[in-house]
Amino acid sequence: MKNRQMEPCLRHTLAAVGRTAGGGCLALLLSACASGPAFLAIEPPRDGEALVYLYRETGIRAAASSFDVVLDGQAMGELKNGAFLRLVYRGPAAFVALQVRGCEALKRGLALRPGETAFVQAEIVHGMQAVGGQAAFLNSCRLQRRGEADALPVLQGLRRSD
Repeated sequence: MKNRQMEPCLRHTLAAVGRTAGGGCLALLLSACASGPAFLAIEPPRDGEALVYLYRETGIRAAASSFDVVLDGQAMGELKNGAFLRLVYRGPAAFVALQVRGCEALKRGLALRPGETAFVQAEIVHGMQAVGGQAAFLNSCRLQRRGEADALPVLQGLRRSD
């Protein structure tokens, strides 16, 4: 793996580890960084297909976690820290189930039509919750549909999740 391929995730992870006493976890954190090719441009869908760009910004929250992705009942891969997946849907216009293990689902599913490109961000949220009568900081994940104008600047800093 080339150093420049991991540069954004590595830089962010090293900065976060430097602020904590967790230096021993560096290898674990880096193993969850995306190492595929960098995002270059939005590719148009082929005839009869819809595309979904699912992405996750680089962050220390749940950095060592990757999330299994299922679209319309088909396993599509794993979404890593600082990564995107380009998902292809072949079928009629429909509300399609997009499931990302560990993430809160989209309430009505994902509306897709052939020829359409959709953008969905997996956001890692850190918050305080009551667990067994004690306050605890927990990470959670939620999916948010985004417009192309919001998604494109984020995608340009990511790598494909391989």
